[in-house]
Amino acid sequence: MKRKEEQAELDALLKSDSQQMIQRAVHALPEDSLSLSWRSELNERLRQARPVSRWRSRVAVAWRPALGLALAGCLAVMVTLKTTPTSPEHTGNLEASLVTAYDDSTTADELVGPGLSVHEVNDTTKTQQTSSDWSESDLNNL
Repeated sequence: MKRKEEQAELDALLKSDSQQMIQRAVHALPEDSLSLSWRSELNERLRQARPVSRWRSRVAVAWRPALGLALAGCLAVMVTLKTTPTSPEHTGNLEASLVTAYDDSTTADELVGPGLSVHEVNDTTKTQQTSSDWSESDLNNL
């Protein structure tokens, strides 16, 4: 209810003689569109008028190269320093040596990547028939 009353009041104010006169004056104004070049010139003048502090310009000139040099130095240190994995402690017992041998063989297999394993190569390149069924890889596994 209150909203309708407010709406009626606003409509009455907008239809008053003073508002009608302003409306006619605005409609009588020639339509003038601003060109983009004028806007561009205005932006350039505003940028030139904006003050830039000396401290900020000095910091930008001095610290940008220093930060770049520091980043390059960190990268060089990371590349040159090698991180070596810690080797397991050698206690001299049989179990530890077997585990170490197994780890070394699996690491070598991972480094070589996919392809034929040693016993597959021997089976495919076998040129002569021998009486024994033992291959070199079988003997190495013992």
